[in-house]
Amino acid sequence: MPLAADMAVTKEVSNEDPYFGDVVVWMISVKNIGPDKATNVRVTDELPDGLIFKEYKSSRGVYQN
Repeated sequence: MPLAADMAVTKEVSNEDPYFGDVVVWMISVKNIGPDKATNVRVTDELPDGLIFKEYKSSRGVYQN
């Protein structure tokens, strides 16, 4: 029987219409709603043109540029 992990990904942004110099915070959440464990999960997301990456904080996992 194949494994059945079911990943739910949500993304929120603090400012959908920023001005030059504004700080914009993206929050990406990933949750396995099962029923099986998920391993080696990778989420890819690109910043819109004009935004510059500054830092990340993670409760779990790592950021790779």
